[in-house]
Amino acid sequence: MRWGLSLRSRSRYTLTMTPFSRFSTASRLSRKSSRALSVAALSSLALGALAGPAAAGEGGQGDDGHHTVITAERGESTVFDTARMVLRVGAERLEALMPEDGPAALMELPGVLVQRTNRGAATPIMRGLAGPQNLLLVDGVRFNTSTFRTGPNQYAALTDPLGLEAIEVMLGPGSALYGSDAMGGTINYLTRGVPDREGVHGRVDLTAASADLGARLYADVGYARGPVAGWVRAGGRLRQELRAGGGDTAPISDYSQLDLGTKWRLDLGRTRLTLAWLTTLVDHAGRADRVETGDLRTYDNQDHLGYLKLEQKLGGLVRLLDVTASVHILDEQIHRWRCARNDLGAVADRAGCIAESAAAVSRTSDNEDGVVAAALSGVVEARALEDRLKVKAGVDLRSEWISSLRADAPEARGNFSDGSTYGSAEAFLWAEGRPVVDPGVAELVLNGAIRATGVFASAADVPGLGDVDYDFFGLVGGGSARVLLAERLNVYAGVWQGFRAPNLQETTQLGDTGSTFELPNDDLGPERSTTFEGGFKVITGQLRFGANVFQSLVTDAIVTEAATHQGAAEVDGKPVRHRTNATEAEYKGVEALFEADVNPQLTLAASLAVIDGDITKVDGTVEAPRRLPPIQGSARASYRPHHRWALFADLRWAAAQTKLAPGDERDLRICADPGAPHALQDPCDGTPGWVTFGVGASYRPIDAILLRLRVDNLLDARYRTHGSGYDAAGVNVKLGGTLQF
Repeated sequence: MRWGLSLRSRSRYTLTMTPFSRFSTASRLSRKSSRALSVAALSSLALGALAGPAAAGEGGQGDDGHHTVITAERGESTVFDTARMVLRVGAERLEALMPEDGPAALMELPGVLVQRTNRGAATPIMRGLAGPQNLLLVDGVRFNTSTFRTGPNQYAALTDPLGLEAIEVMLGPGSALYGSDAMGGTINYLTRGVPDREGVHGRVDLTAASADLGARLYADVGYARGPVAGWVRAGGRLRQELRAGGGDTAPISDYSQLDLGTKWRLDLGRTRLTLAWLTTLVDHAGRADRVETGDLRTYDNQDHLGYLKLEQKLGGLVRLLDVTASVHILDEQIHRWRCARNDLGAVADRAGCIAESAAAVSRTSDNEDGVVAAALSGVVEARALEDRLKVKAGVDLRSEWISSLRADAPEARGNFSDGSTYGSAEAFLWAEGRPVVDPGVAELVLNGAIRATGVFASAADVPGLGDVDYDFFGLVGGGSARVLLAERLNVYAGVWQGFRAPNLQETTQLGDTGSTFELPNDDLGPERSTTFEGGFKVITGQLRFGANVFQSLVTDAIVTEAATHQGAAEVDGKPVRHRTNATEAEYKGVEALFEADVNPQLTLAASLAVIDGDITKVDGTVEAPRRLPPIQGSARASYRPHHRWALFADLRWAAAQTKLAPGDERDLRICADPGAPHALQDPCDGTPGWVTFGVGASYRPIDAILLRLRVDNLLDARYRTHGSGYDAAGVNVKLGGTLQF
């Protein structure tokens, strides 16, 4: 389905039916495409790693299949009673995994590939889409900004998992409820709730890991009295250089991080106010995937997110009013240095370059980019017909102000035009009805949503473009149906649209973005997706099983193409590229979860994800998408003979990925020549398959103390997840202890 009015030229107006249209001063060709979709079939449920002594289903269907989640419907629902693939990692699982960051806790989930270019950074790739094609939320508050780098970035790692109650993941488009970026999926980091019993409470947690000689200390103190409850927290971690599988050391992989936060709630019965402020400071997160060509950098990040939320319970038809005001301040400092190379293009003095010695370094640069985002959201929920009809309506307003400079050359332009702005104004309507209800026997549930979005941006004096001002307006929507039988079987199907408006990094940035030298392009339009999916969920007393099949067509997909800068096809050895809208991209795949309680003490679980995809360019050529995830899976066994201790074993695996995009073949992270790592392998073998094993235990000698042991990569396998910039940790012994009071 296509709709909308598009004004695309300085001199004339063209009526095109598109689900997201553009009002712009730049001319752009209208693109239309259609393609028959096929769906990959699920042949078997394979093994992989689900780590930790969690309650049954903690990462999947919930401990009884009816765990409350909030992401799927922008309000309370259950994992079982939704028509989407919703995954959850709870507090117990997070404690057992002892993950270094939030994305590390998602590696066990089907449909999620965690790519790491450098330490202190991680990018969840969901259903083949990466970076700002996925939406990050913290307590339901938008975390994405207009300066998020396209592709792999570090922003999902800027939240301390020790401060989380759970992580929820909804795979597939969420734009009808949440707006731009929610194409591949939505991740919602849920911070710990406030204390529910009066008095002073606290927790101190200390963990250590052998692979990087890292240590983390975390503490929080909570207080509750009458209607007031809250907590304050502080945590820090120090990481040394990482020992990868096989014994190699990842250069400049040491970094430090400080996490601070507070959350308070005033509960007056029908009125509830929540105030929260979260801060993360990352120092010296090094990127060395191009060390063999003498190109290194470090990132320093300062992230501050605060919000004030009002929840007002009402009577009659309108049941709930939810208003949230938030501010997000993100500052990123990038220090880059380049070193002299020999005649073959390899770094001349590798050790000196890593140490940033004056004799080895030929050039340095220091960029600082900042964004201040202010947002206001409001949602009203109404119910009728004995709660068989639910309706939600809401608005989301957001404005961003960007600062950008070259600290080493103040007269030069930064990555962005200083003073750029970006904003959006949106409204949505969601409704769900249950026309057939036979409690405990059968229910038919229908729901749908529609969203209108306006996006606007401005940037002054963009090189080669001048002053840039552009606007987008459009509609997205979707709907689904599900049948619930005996409260044990859910069969569902749906069609949902997603979209992503191009951000300032794509439209206005000029310079080195990692693996390429990028030119700005203000002629970009939004990319859109239409996803057809269906599946089932089975829940009994001992069994939890779910499978989901999807097929997604992305129109006007934003990709990179070769370009020239001042007549040159390369700058500092990096190919010159610019963003453009391709004709379409197609993804199709299967996700499955299985979990069984063999007896009250033993739980077995497994997961599988299969995905394939292609991109069709404007000239009709077909190529693979960038960083297409391989077939991957996981399995675990948890044994809990006593409430005070547990044992567990697990594995994760991924097949080889040889289906590569042209961009993959130019990427040293994927196609470096093993014999000459500064050069590309031709032809490229891709990323080898791998399997890794883990074991662990937990013991609670008294109620106030929890001791944890985990050994990751037990066989010291040398591997890396597809697209990553360094090999994963080798055998890694983790020790953890928690004291509660």
